[in-house]
Amino acid sequence: MRTLSLIPAFVLLLSACHGAPPLFDGASLQGWEGRQDLWKVEDGAITCDARRAPLPANAFLVSQKEYADFHFTCEVFLEGVSGFTNAGVQFRSQRVPNSHEMIGYQVDLGPGDWGWGCLYEESRRGMLVQVDPAVKAQAVKPNDWNRLEISCQGPRIRIWLNGRQTVDYTEKQAGIPASGRFGLQIHGGGGTRVRYRGVEVEER
Repeated sequence: MRTLSLIPAFVLLLSACHGAPPLFDGASLQGWEGRQDLWKVEDGAITCDARRAPLPANAFLVSQKEYADFHFTCEVFLEGVSGFTNAGVQFRSQRVPNSHEMIGYQVDLGPGDWGWGCLYEESRRGMLVQVDPAVKAQAVKPNDWNRLEISCQGPRIRIWLNGRQTVDYTEKQAGIPASGRFGLQIHGGGGTRVRYRGVEVEER
């Protein structure tokens, strides 16, 4: 038990030796901003639980630091008991002033056409890349942890779900920001719990 309790501290020390703090230390929301009444750390995972009281609008936990080129990884566990079950990971994004929303790229997560592994752009152009349902059926592990990877290098964006590539997209529209914050989302309107763990980013 003592060894396990030292893991977050060891991760912090190891990361400090490499010159950058971890995106998630496994024990606290240090380095993130969002509603503390919604977002908690439980059993080593960033958690938002709205199963008993669905949220009226989307909610985001947002990284304080901005990133441009990177390789991001995390594991996601999404559960829904009623309504619209959906979540997402924002990247190269920003908060919309005077709003609960964010603007920027999102990996959409959840069942249905607008879900698991799709590339969506929140508050701007909408769906950019939809994933073949057959690919999602092979990649997604229902009621389990799903590993998400996002790679951004210049205008190229690639996404993997449990090791299966779902998106290879090159941005061609001028004026779309090539840097920004990460945001962990829970979608409003559903009796949903979402958990994110192993949240890491390697800048490139």
